[in-house]
Amino acid sequence: RFQVLADAPGLTDGSIIDVEYERRDISSSVVQSSKRELFGSLRYVSRNPIGPQKNYFYPFVKLSAAGEIDHKATGWQTLSFEVEVQRRNPLFEYVYIDEIEVFGRTVLEFAIEELSGITFSEFPFWENRLDIITNTRMPAHNY
Repeated sequence: RFQVLADAPGLTDGSIIDVEYERRDISSSVVQSSKRELFGSLRYVSRNPIGPQKNYFYPFVKLSAAGEIDHKATGWQTLSFEVEVQRRNPLFEYVYIDEIEVFGRTVLEFAIEELSGITFSEFPFWENRLDIITNTRMPAHNY
């Protein structure tokens, strides 16, 4: 882009000017999407810091890309997929869910309850408030 400032000396409307510039060498790649599908199994491993863990295993799925990627997003970048769960054969179920029940408190749970003085029912509220304070009220600090 080229811009002539309004207070540029010696230039009037209709003036002809010559401009010289250099162009940098750049490299880029273009990814062309297609409606390709992948077949295979899918496992979702839960990593919840609080509460029960549920791990999901789908023995046979069809996975394909869906939607578009928002390159100018202000939040987390997300990728969308369409998943069609199928049955591998009559001997397999569609999904297997392994629920791991945690007994006792984890180190994180202990710290929240004992050191902070708040309960688990109050924790999501205060976590949300902290997020608002650090990301909305103090954005210049880059938290």
